[in-house]
Amino acid sequence: MFGAQSSWKVVYVDRNRLQFDATDTGSIVSIDVPPTLVRDISVIDRAGLEKLILTFLSGKKTGAGRAAVVLAESMCFFTVIHPADDMQKEAAMQQFFDTVPFVSVLKKVYPQENGLLLTASNREFVETLLSILARAGFDVACVLPASVLGQMGSRRWLDGQMSAYVRKNMPYLRGLTMDVGEQAGLATGRAEMEGPKQTRPWLVMTFVGLVILLIILVFMRSLFKFI
Repeated sequence: MFGAQSSWKVVYVDRNRLQFDATDTGSIVSIDVPPTLVRDISVIDRAGLEKLILTFLSGKKTGAGRAAVVLAESMCFFTVIHPADDMQKEAAMQQFFDTVPFVSVLKKVYPQENGLLLTASNREFVETLLSILARAGFDVACVLPASVLGQMGSRRWLDGQMSAYVRKNMPYLRGLTMDVGEQAGLATGRAEMEGPKQTRPWLVMTFVGLVILLIILVFMRSLFKFI
């Protein structure tokens, strides 16, 4: 359904660096993001960030296409809880997510053998990045915290082994994506590229026709009352 594993791209996101695997050449390309654009997982200058990424990608042979975005551990807040019951679970989750210092929190709960892994990041930053990647031609299928990659996720930077692991396990990893949502994420970027959608003429004509028919029926019913 989603093609060969090698066709997937991996975008690795750290606090001050973005990495892309160029699967056609087998290399990893990186771009440093200055704190004037992004600081503490918050976008400072969206226009500047977009220009930086699009200019960088236009000069690199990374190739666009289907992609998985991996958030480095430094991009997320996470903890493991061991609730005894549902009441403790809800209280612990609420307490943790309330401490995440963002207006809009991107969150996900991952069941583990002996507890729950709670993960959170800045939704505004992630959605901004997805919109920019969409403009560059990337079709992001999932956003993953590095913690779900096991030992691979503990690596400091993206390398060939991590990239190969993500591509090989995409059918499984897609089910672990953080809940960005199409309308909040990629769909926004696509809409910006496509422009406003035109209203279909046949829908307008159908609606007008139904209104006219309704008026005629009401008039005829009123007429028959006086006959």
